[in-house]
Amino acid sequence: MSIMVSDLIEEIQDQIPAERLPGLFPALNRAIKTIAKKLYILESDLLLGELSVPIFASIDYAAATIGLLSGGNETSDTITDSADGFVTAGFQVGMPIGMNSALSGNLGPHRISSLVAGTITLDARESRLTTEAEGVYHAVYPPAYSSTYVKATTYLAGDTVPPGIDFTSAPWNATNPSTSLTGAAGNAAWKSAFFQVTNQCFHIKLSEAAVIARIYYENYHSSGANTNYGVKNFSFWGSNTEADFLDTAYANDGTWVELTADLSASQFDEHAAADAADPKYITSSNVTNYLYYRFKIADNWGYAANMAIRRLVLLEAATITSIADFGYMPDDFWGFVGEEPYIYGYKWPLKPLPDQATALLYTSPGTPNYYKLKNNRLYVYPGTSTDIIIKGDYWKKPPALSTMNDYVPWNEQFDDVISEYLSKVLIAGVASSDAALHEFLNESVSLITSKRSGKAPVKMPGGINYDLY
Repeated sequence: MSIMVSDLIEEIQDQIPAERLPGLFPALNRAIKTIAKKLYILESDLLLGELSVPIFASIDYAAATIGLLSGGNETSDTITDSADGFVTAGFQVGMPIGMNSALSGNLGPHRISSLVAGTITLDARESRLTTEAEGVYHAVYPPAYSSTYVKATTYLAGDTVPPGIDFTSAPWNATNPSTSLTGAAGNAAWKSAFFQVTNQCFHIKLSEAAVIARIYYENYHSSGANTNYGVKNFSFWGSNTEADFLDTAYANDGTWVELTADLSASQFDEHAAADAADPKYITSSNVTNYLYYRFKIADNWGYAANMAIRRLVLLEAATITSIADFGYMPDDFWGFVGEEPYIYGYKWPLKPLPDQATALLYTSPGTPNYYKLKNNRLYVYPGTSTDIIIKGDYWKKPPALSTMNDYVPWNEQFDDVISEYLSKVLIAGVASSDAALHEFLNESVSLITSKRSGKAPVKMPGGINYDLY
């Protein structure tokens, strides 16, 4: 059993001159580090640690009740949820997470150091949050503003009203945040084909599936006039099937899932009769991710020739996502013993990632085959689809000691050696860098270690296919 620093120096403490006492822990840690390096050279099992790195399957939690709070330089950053949903969602201590914040420093990854139902506390080494109030929403735009990502049942192409002005009232105009919300609506709105004032579909494809919690819209006007073109009653739908997105026929529902019941309203307000922005919002309580969204628009506010809308944007609530392709290595990790870690419960080792091209082959989660170390992170390829634990033997770096109640490592096997080293440095005044002193430590470690039978394996055995036995 290991002893505390106070017990180690009990016999020599009274002999140490007061002016040398501040050098106690620097000398002690230097001795421990020198011994550890010698044990490493001797491949001693005294440095052996058992790796246990959890890597978690991806989970998403989106809620308008999430807020971010910077702890500044004094306390840890925290993420709060007034709905108390973090534990139920499946977040765990040690899990790396990312967020959909518009602020790059808040995106992550962050590391959970502790959590309760309504608060996640982040590891200060991994996080520097900027405070964001609860109730922040983030716009989710299509990857490009074109017919590839935004479609409608009809639209007015080559519109020449007023005479002499040629523009396109394509549906993707309404999703583009760079188009103007004021002035003439040419190239800045979606307008149906002539005399199509009922039963029009408006489809949006996102870059990735998202839970839409809010809809922002600016109904139609052109320089403050023609507000009765504006769309009116509608239903809202979600899908993850591309064929649904491509089919804009109003009567064809395919595998679309209707979400209208989750909305706070199913009617768009008519735009104010003014050449100014008139933002309106509809909230959604849906909690399912969809890649494709559809508005089935039944009618407009009375104009006989077209229906139209100036801006239509989907928004997601603050979303926290666990990261499924890496876990954090222990702070005392000093290198693998042998070559290959493995997934606990599986019958083969992970292989080192051969090259970046191999990593790029994996586009979806599954059972990892490869690993790569990057700083304090162990990445796996592909990212895992289930919670796993990475196991393996590793060289364990001894901890730095800083208080009298800290324990000296190695179960008393080198306590006499360390005590004598400290006597030479702190009582006799020998410099801790003295070559003869280090030789004394190395020889003593070699002598003691030679009496032990324990030696760490140089190579880990390859995976054995137990199904053959």
